[in-house]
Amino acid sequence: MAVWAVIPAKPFLLGKSRLNLPDEQRIAINRHFLEHVLTCVTSVLPASHVVLVTRDEAALTIARRAGARCLLEGAHGDLNAALGEGARFAEDRGAEAVLSVATDLPDLTADDLRAMLDAFAGNDVVLAPDEQGTGTNAMLMAPNRLPYCHGENSLWRHLEAAREAKLRFTLVRRDGLSRDVDFPGQWHAPLQLHHPWQRQEC
Repeated sequence: MAVWAVIPAKPFLLGKSRLNLPDEQRIAINRHFLEHVLTCVTSVLPASHVVLVTRDEAALTIARRAGARCLLEGAHGDLNAALGEGARFAEDRGAEAVLSVATDLPDLTADDLRAMLDAFAGNDVVLAPDEQGTGTNAMLMAPNRLPYCHGENSLWRHLEAAREAKLRFTLVRRDGLSRDVDFPGQWHAPLQLHHPWQRQEC
């Protein structure tokens, strides 16, 4: 099965505004998060099967250096619309399944993503909840099999949509997939600033 990944990314200056950090630090953190997630995803899937959806030129440059595809996000700035665009882009190029992954997963590993792929056997939809069990940090399904419902209580909304569509689904709970960064104090790892792209096993 041809699996593609779609990674949506806000402009670095706009992402993680709730961390209340100076602009320079927030830009650096968002860049670091994206590079890490790209490294993990391209350790599991071919880089040519990875699509970054963004309107940030710096993020597009990072994706190109990683060998990933780039899709310029529309002016709407809506996460769910961006994911839908990315999934259609991938489907038009032969994707049979699409893995969507949030960028703010500093503990993500390649093994976490492999667990998502393994769980897809025998299921129509695979969901990775956040630590609170209310949000969705990763999702794997046929392209646009369900509408993307990210936002408040997204996990519940995705599960309800799967039940209504009578789809088989499962949850993958792993630390690397659940530990996202939305509020101050959720991440304290050292930050490497302005490091060049280096392809390495995640």
